[in-house]
Amino acid sequence: MNGNEEVYFQFKSSPQIDIGKPVYLKDIAHISCSDALRFNIENIQILPQMFNKSYAVKAVDITQLIRDNMENITVNLLGKENVLIDPKLKEKHSIMTIFTIVMASLLLFIGAGLAIMYFHEDVNMHETHRDIYELVTGTKENRPLIISIPYSLGLGLGIAIFFDVFSLDKKRSKPGPLEIEVYKYNKDIEDYKLSIYDEK
Repeated sequence: MNGNEEVYFQFKSSPQIDIGKPVYLKDIAHISCSDALRFNIENIQILPQMFNKSYAVKAVDITQLIRDNMENITVNLLGKENVLIDPKLKEKHSIMTIFTIVMASLLLFIGAGLAIMYFHEDVNMHETHRDIYELVTGTKENRPLIISIPYSLGLGLGIAIFFDVFSLDKKRSKPGPLEIEVYKYNKDIEDYKLSIYDEK
């Protein structure tokens, strides 16, 4: 090979590999290079086998691997300096898993309902509804259901709209607040694991 060839690579976001399979560079990184080099570079082996644990891979190690396998090339990194490889676990839908999901959902539902009830009791929402009913109609009513029922329905509907539970388009360009929080949580977990590997 005459002269230096330029190779660019960028780590993928949170790559997952099937347990028992070897890990190649193409599995964890996007690669830009000439067609003559692509096959050899993409198939550089990073790990001989993926086990049931996470691995941290650093850019300096990848750069050295590429240089060890190829000659007369210049390696350039784009983006973050390391990546965490997680094993791709097979989903198991056992009876215990379903039971756990149902119980957790029920607990969260009851807890959220109690929290809303306690809040309304603290601010004396029932008295407020009676005052609004009297202000509008001119008569006193101890149980102004015409206000309380639409308010209760609107409260649940507002929460559902805020979390975008009615959207059936999973590929929408604007994620919901819950999806953003889950993404932030996963990102924090990944950063924490990488920081632990860096300290070792």
